[in-house]
Amino acid sequence: MLCNWIILYTVKITATTMASRYLTLWFLVGIIFFFMWSSNDTSDWKSYNQRSLYKKMILGKQSIHHDHSLSRVIQVNSTVFNVSSTSLGPIFRERHMTEVTSHLSNWTASGKGLRYAVVGKRAYFAVNIDNATMSKFNINFHVSVLAVGRNHIFVVNSFNESRTTEGLKVDFSYVPSIPGSYDLYVEEIGKRVQRQISSSPFRLRVTGANITAEMIRAESNNKPSCQTIPRGNYSWLDGDWTTRIFAGDARGTLRSGWVFRPKLCSFDIFTKDDLAAAAASDTSTTIAILGTSTERGIFLSMLDLAIDGKDETNLKDSDVGKCWGYARVSFGSLSFVYQDFRIYKISSAKDKSMTCNDEKMASMDSLKLLSDAKEFMRNFLFEDPRFYPDVILIVVKNANQLRLMVNEIPDDWNGTIYPVHNFRSNVGVFYTIKGHAESMQKINEFASVDPRVHTLNGFGLGAGMRHCTESSPLIIKSNHFHRWCNELDGEMRVCGNPTEMIAQMLLGKAIAPNGKKNWRRSLDHFKPDSIPRLDYNREFQVCYDCPTSMLPFHVKVTPELKCYTAAKTGFKIRNESEIRVWDGSLCPEDCMKTEPIDKINTESGTVDVRVCKVHD
Repeated sequence: MLCNWIILYTVKITATTMASRYLTLWFLVGIIFFFMWSSNDTSDWKSYNQRSLYKKMILGKQSIHHDHSLSRVIQVNSTVFNVSSTSLGPIFRERHMTEVTSHLSNWTASGKGLRYAVVGKRAYFAVNIDNATMSKFNINFHVSVLAVGRNHIFVVNSFNESRTTEGLKVDFSYVPSIPGSYDLYVEEIGKRVQRQISSSPFRLRVTGANITAEMIRAESNNKPSCQTIPRGNYSWLDGDWTTRIFAGDARGTLRSGWVFRPKLCSFDIFTKDDLAAAAASDTSTTIAILGTSTERGIFLSMLDLAIDGKDETNLKDSDVGKCWGYARVSFGSLSFVYQDFRIYKISSAKDKSMTCNDEKMASMDSLKLLSDAKEFMRNFLFEDPRFYPDVILIVVKNANQLRLMVNEIPDDWNGTIYPVHNFRSNVGVFYTIKGHAESMQKINEFASVDPRVHTLNGFGLGAGMRHCTESSPLIIKSNHFHRWCNELDGEMRVCGNPTEMIAQMLLGKAIAPNGKKNWRRSLDHFKPDSIPRLDYNREFQVCYDCPTSMLPFHVKVTPELKCYTAAKTGFKIRNESEIRVWDGSLCPEDCMKTEPIDKINTESGTVDVRVCKVHD
């Protein structure tokens, strides 16, 4: 239709001068390039061989402006705020194909679904694994399949494995939801290897008649807010990633221009001004994150969302930027808490064993670590009813550990606890059929612990961004979904879509459990849009006890807090001399003589892991 219109228009033009003909030509060229740019095509007009030579490719950070602003000026306790739900900055697009990951695998792939699919219809393909590596598959080697489009990313999971005369056949299937062109990455991944299966990335074309971006946005707008989904629905985080081209207009996107799009709901997005309005209210709100350095990224994302972009905050080099202990940052009525919480390292509550990372003692007494964690929950986190957390995100190994922690929470607490599970891109078993089955079983067990427990399967949310981690493009090597950055003219210091997405989810549950729209209505004195936003000064109250060493794994029952106020001057830079180092021990000689049971990636590099009995 466009081409016919252009031809007809050209025929009817009666140019009387050479200048008018040139103007007509440039006008038509401009129209063609506009439609090429605005189409949902993943093609970057580069061949596979060209892409494989790139260390990292930023395909574009163009600003795409839509007049869908839901900006509104409100007044809370005599302070005026401009509360907006949109993100109109650039869209960050990263591709992971580099020399490191362009090595070819001996495995092969076949099936129509590698190159063609139809929206709403299931597509199929298979990966064939040779006999030489078949015995190690599901142990040391796994298959990662990811479809990366210019404005849409979705994960493809396996559903069946069968023996063949040549080796092992792994079947995959998917039902696409958005038409367009995609790079379908089919990769052999392991702790020390990442290889492209021959012809990967495949050029996948998804077709769908009469499906437009407007229709997809309208569908997202009509979904309920994710924080209102009932706790019994374990699949509420099944979904994929889109840019604002397909995201609903009513809620906005992350600062990167991307947002996770579940099948059942849409995420409310909270801006700096939303958080300032929450901080100015009379209602105290606290979010606590009890986890590892991976979950610390969620805590840092929340801080980054709250910090005024004009501040020189020194967040990266501050005490809370890399804390292996306790940190609490408050401004107004809003508080964010982080506690390093590695009880998931304990294999059994009855296990009296030590764990060594290289020559350092990582944990000496599992029973003491678990006991200290319980006492921290009871006597510190829930010490004063006035400061109970509203939402808790916690990392545990199994339902038994979760039950032990929940038992320390007062019965009258009516908040929400999220046992985050599978929020890792570097655990290979998550990419297998067995891993998915075990994950669902664990989710069911978590949900049975307590009515206040809401399941959070982080793999579905994080897997789509597995090529954009701190160690990108390597998947198994990556511990963190977040990384330090300097984007949006310095206003974005912590980059990581999965961590920022979970941060937004926690903010929604804590600030607006009935949905952001209802929360807005509850705020005082709505003002007309003509009233300008008043400037306000965010003063952060920072309290911390962050030892300089992660080892041995520990939880202080009562943190020894140092506190200060961080205003426009930003956070204090970490001063090593002011902090008492947590006394660590060396691994006993007899344990060092044993063979390592594993190698893991830590913030200090790759280490050998040994587990030995503790002698009474």
